[in-house]
Amino acid sequence: MDVLRVLAVILGLALLGVAGGMLYDAAVDDDAVTSGWSVVGDAAVWIGRSEDSFVYAGGDGVRAVDGGARVQWSAAGGAGSVRATVQGPAARGLLLGEREAVGELVLVSVLGPETDVRTGALVHGGTGFGEPRLPETDAVLAGRSRFDVLLNNEVLYRDLPGFWSVAQALRKDDGSIRNQGLVFNPLLRDRTIFADPDRLELTVLVYTGEDLAVLGHAVFRDVGVVPPVALR
Repeated sequence: MDVLRVLAVILGLALLGVAGGMLYDAAVDDDAVTSGWSVVGDAAVWIGRSEDSFVYAGGDGVRAVDGGARVQWSAAGGAGSVRATVQGPAARGLLLGEREAVGELVLVSVLGPETDVRTGALVHGGTGFGEPRLPETDAVLAGRSRFDVLLNNEVLYRDLPGFWSVAQALRKDDGSIRNQGLVFNPLLRDRTIFADPDRLELTVLVYTGEDLAVLGHAVFRDVGVVPPVALR
């Protein structure tokens, strides 16, 4: 009987673990959003190096990585999710705050009725919505929400502040933010001349805390958008 009880406890704990994973997945399940926006991002780059989270001039601080992203949002239902997955080469991890993350990195946010999601908004720069250290750009969809960060399916961080946007692209092919020969600098008087109106990109920023120290910064340069229509 003692052996049977032990086996029953082990089985019960295993089922609880599976159920917990299913509940977590269900929180960002596609079925939660029946109508609204659907955005898919590809051609991922991971941005940042030690003491430089934005790398305006491009170069080796803007790394092409494997991965993709999806944003879903239904204003009518007040529900949605943001999920970005990236993975660098096996021999070299991604800079995540002050640590190196080797493997599959997932940034995930569950959106609800209280989430500050906006459409047709000007973001970044001096707008008061977005990242003040990036140039101003027009977003078709953007939001301020909380993120969990997972590495190889294990939760590293929970409930961190973040910002995401589907907006006119800021990054050039070489990864820089510039207008012809002028590389962006947050101290420039005119921060409105760097966006490309002919191309969209999906940006996901996650911060270590409310002081806006960047933990992770991903950009997806190929973006497909379905504006408010039924997703299914």
